[in-house]
Amino acid sequence: MKRERFEFVCPGLFIAHGLAGTVVQRLERRGDSKPSVVHRLVYADADRKRHLIEFLPEIAAADGFTLLFDPKPPRGDPRCTRNAWSPESIDAWVGGTDVDPNVLISSLIDKVKSAVWHHADVSDAVETTIALWIMLTFVPAFDTVPYLHASGSQGCGKTVLLHLLGSLVHRPLTTSSGTGPSIFRSIHSLGCTFLLDEAELLSPRSRSERASDVMEVLLSGYKRGSPAIRCSGESHDVKQFDLFGPKAIACIETLPPTLASRCITIPMARKPPNATLPQPLHSSDQLRDNLYQFALTFGPQIAELASSNSTMNGTDLANREADLFGPLLTIAKFLEERGAHGMRERVLAMTELQRAYADDGEEVDLHREVFRSLHRLRKQQPKVLQAKDILHDLRNHGILDADVSDSSQTKIIGNTLRTYGVVPATSGGKRTYHRQHVSRIEDIMNMRGWLDADDGATEPALLSGESSKASEGSSVESESQSQVRTTGGLNDA
Repeated sequence: MKRERFEFVCPGLFIAHGLAGTVVQRLERRGDSKPSVVHRLVYADADRKRHLIEFLPEIAAADGFTLLFDPKPPRGDPRCTRNAWSPESIDAWVGGTDVDPNVLISSLIDKVKSAVWHHADVSDAVETTIALWIMLTFVPAFDTVPYLHASGSQGCGKTVLLHLLGSLVHRPLTTSSGTGPSIFRSIHSLGCTFLLDEAELLSPRSRSERASDVMEVLLSGYKRGSPAIRCSGESHDVKQFDLFGPKAIACIETLPPTLASRCITIPMARKPPNATLPQPLHSSDQLRDNLYQFALTFGPQIAELASSNSTMNGTDLANREADLFGPLLTIAKFLEERGAHGMRERVLAMTELQRAYADDGEEVDLHREVFRSLHRLRKQQPKVLQAKDILHDLRNHGILDADVSDSSQTKIIGNTLRTYGVVPATSGGKRTYHRQHVSRIEDIMNMRGWLDADDGATEPALLSGESSKASEGSSVESESQSQVRTTGGLNDA
């Protein structure tokens, strides 16, 4: 007797054993009753026949597997029919309407161009990456998914980009204030695309419970098969939440290193006053309908291409870089095979931008955190303030790794401060920064945008008479006497 085989899949969107489908919620009226939300299953079988049926708890695949849908779709909410696959498009697809992948990717790139501005030298790579990532949210065929990190100063379009993503991606869950449990359950139930705006709560300095919950969502959702575990209900039953799936983050602050390594950074810049954005050729609703048709028509082919591991040939990507860009390169290869030329080249250009941005960003971020630590400690008016004290403070805030030797890291701290003209004085045989003027430290931080409300800027009048001792033991060189090197991200171009 042949043993029956089973596999659990999320009904929100699935590609498994030659089948591709999604559960949809439709408003339907039965008889004279009020319209109510019902669940329907839309899918293509292994023979590419298309079906629209009443939602069932399981469905048979052609290779002998039975797909079990878990978790069950949540109770119907009429509002959940918005920003979803339209009934007209579903009926058209079931009836045989197809979408051209080449036209779709071109339309998505045009849509991105119409919403956000980027420097001409990076626009092709950045806009194509965003468009491919939108497609990726509809193709659950990979074991890892890259996150997008919209990075830049205030007013450069990060929120606009997230609004654009929210109008196009698969099942957007947009929040800047949701609680941990609500986010857990939403992603687990239907495999949402999590969009987090104003993610400053993820700063290494944040210690809130919500920040911890959101960070767990982000760290657990990057790789398939790494669920978050929680106790649920009054009986404290242990429950696993599958948080795997694409996520996008908009944040002015630097992300913690563990999260930044999971992200493709999208450098945002303010649109010049004389720059104009093109008008979009297609509505978000139309593009989203086409994306669902694309997913159910071509998803199994992309999944097969992903399993072949051929998309990384000819690249130098490995380890985390391969995890980040492998899925996008797979979709790019699929599109190029159907006439969308230049996709792979643009993704590889984005990998170079990512490397350059990471190199610049890591240096500037460390400089900022060193000065924030110096500022924090100096305001306490210690009798001695050495580089090792700054080192311990940075370790306590999770900025520097305790596994690296003290001597090498204190040397880095000293060199960082000297870069900006801050050198220690000698007191009692010790090299100390305790005579540095708080106002001078704040001036340096202000010039580079490193001082914010959380740092608690100090008025010069409160500096305990330091102004009368400006010349005594002062070791702050003027910037005209020291070579000050500043580094920035791609937004400085």
